[in-house]
Amino acid sequence: MTTTTGSSYTGGVFALVEILLRDLRYGLRGLRRAPAFSAIVILTLALGLGANTAIFSVVRAVLLKPLPYPDSERLVRLGEFDRRGYRDQRDLDELPALARRESLL
Repeated sequence: MTTTTGSSYTGGVFALVEILLRDLRYGLRGLRRAPAFSAIVILTLALGLGANTAIFSVVRAVLLKPLPYPDSERLVRLGEFDRRGYRDQRDLDELPALARRESLL
């Protein structure tokens, strides 16, 4: 049997697989000895994975997935702030007047 000493491991790939299987068998024996703890561990992992999947699905749909429009990265939202700091959204029919006044477009 190959042993490890710090970072001077020279056992090869098969020895790593053997160590991994030995550790896996040890963990499974421990879970078999305490079925209530095993159930809590499995339930916690399932809830964590499910919550992670749900949150990532929402983030992907809202933030990461591009909009279904051609050149969607060029879309803008026009508006301005009044004296009180409120955002005033403009209608599309006011856009030419805003462009003339501000010389932005």
